[in-house]
Amino acid sequence: MDKKIAIVCNPTAAGQKSVEVGRYVAAELEARGVAYVLHTAFWPDAFIGCTQVWICGGDGTLNYFINKYPHISLPLFLFKGGTGNDFAWLLYGNDSLVDQLERALRRQETVLVDAGLCNGRLFLNGVGIGFDGLVVHELLGKPKRPGKASYLLTVLKHLVQYKEGGAQIVMDDRQWNEPLFMLSVANGKRYGGGFIVAPDACLQDGKLDVVLITAIKHLQRLQYLNLIEAGKHLGLAQVRVHQSKAVQVQTVTATTAHIDGEPLRASEYHISCLPKKFVFVR
Repeated sequence: MDKKIAIVCNPTAAGQKSVEVGRYVAAELEARGVAYVLHTAFWPDAFIGCTQVWICGGDGTLNYFINKYPHISLPLFLFKGGTGNDFAWLLYGNDSLVDQLERALRRQETVLVDAGLCNGRLFLNGVGIGFDGLVVHELLGKPKRPGKASYLLTVLKHLVQYKEGGAQIVMDDRQWNEPLFMLSVANGKRYGGGFIVAPDACLQDGKLDVVLITAIKHLQRLQYLNLIEAGKHLGLAQVRVHQSKAVQVQTVTATTAHIDGEPLRASEYHISCLPKKFVFVR
């Protein structure tokens, strides 16, 4: 069967890089005689007649896509067109745009990946509650630098003065009630443009990795940040790691959070794993 590729780009004004990537990909397909349709400002209700969907953008664009098309079964490919590109890194490592295009055209291998559901919203990387959520909220509406720079600068700004809040966390037959610095419910290993928050997470194991960080003394936080960035924090006394198919979190007051880098604020979070939810070209 001949390919017909649907290319979708970040439809917001902030997605200029995404559009540039999409136009480059479209031009290459045109030159190679591969049928395609390019969607920039507006996305269709369905991809009728298409064999694959190629998404150009970062983790926010991908999150928007899976929530707009929650039941899509076509193979997907994600081109790095955002600032963090954490999910694309999980699938394609450090491939350049040229390398990604060659992979997308030549590889027939596909992989089924898990997704998560938080308060009715799908995610692929993870949910961050507490300090991590505060950082995302602080970045709202501000220009973002490539990679982890914007995330890291905002972390440093709020690291010392942040106050932990009380939380109840329930998963399987376990329950915790204690001050919460940060809780990550991860499907993928990293977010924030390169922070390895859940180094043992796997996109295909049918479970979420729950990384709970309790109260940390102010003078220790910078040291812990360096360890979290490198994924070397799991052995610390304030860190607990569990795997579960479902997690419920209730906080004393409404708490900041993010879903794949998109902001959320609530006092209750119901999170679950959806095994083998989406198909990606690998």
